[in-house]
Amino acid sequence: MVHDLASFSSGYEWHLLESQLAKTNTVYTLDLLGCGRSDKPAITYTSFLYTQILSDFLEDIIGEPTQIIGTGSSSSFIIDCCNYDNTYIDKVLLINPKSPWALANPSSKGNRSLRKLLTMPILGTFLYNLIANKCTLAYLLKNVYFHDPYKITDLILDTYVETSQKSKANGKFLYACMVSKLTHSNVFHSLARINTPLHVVSSLGISSTLEIALEYQDLIPSATITTLEGSNYLPQLETPEELLEQIKIILDY
Repeated sequence: MVHDLASFSSGYEWHLLESQLAKTNTVYTLDLLGCGRSDKPAITYTSFLYTQILSDFLEDIIGEPTQIIGTGSSSSFIIDCCNYDNTYIDKVLLINPKSPWALANPSSKGNRSLRKLLTMPILGTFLYNLIANKCTLAYLLKNVYFHDPYKITDLILDTYVETSQKSKANGKFLYACMVSKLTHSNVFHSLARINTPLHVVSSLGISSTLEIALEYQDLIPSATITTLEGSNYLPQLETPEELLEQIKIILDY
């Protein structure tokens, strides 16, 4: 299970589903480089870097056909991994993935200038702390990530805040690369070549998610789409029981 790619995201997204899925499956939950409990080095983070990391993990740690469940911005490198080497990928389930058209937008000179600004020792840290603090993350959770704000517990908010500030705000380096679109990838080439079964789960709390799912189905007619009501960006935290039911159906499909 691969969490959303963001400096404040982590494998915590999956904590409500791990034990349930582990009853019938061997479950691996990752904290991606630059996220959660993983190291946050001052490097350039790209989609291809994560493609390599995921591919190496599948080959060196799991070593057998695997079903991948990913969220949001992680969709780009999961798709590319299927094209890069699908030896160990049996099936892919994407929850509210980013639009392939949005992912295809390349970095620009302005994006690179912004990245340079955000990675500066003092000013960059100051700007990052303005963006990733308790108030801004609470706003994000209430207005984007959750359909029902009353389901946002203090533990969820505190976990996101803590994750964003681990390693003395070194999350700014991943954030800077994301803002400058270095973590984007033109997935159209990969989508045209992969033969891995693809399933997309769309939360109806966000109007655009179903449209995005249909974009993937246009590119891969065999892709299936499942919709969820009562949730926004992170159904694994907001409506875990409903999502778990659909995941079991898809995994057994």
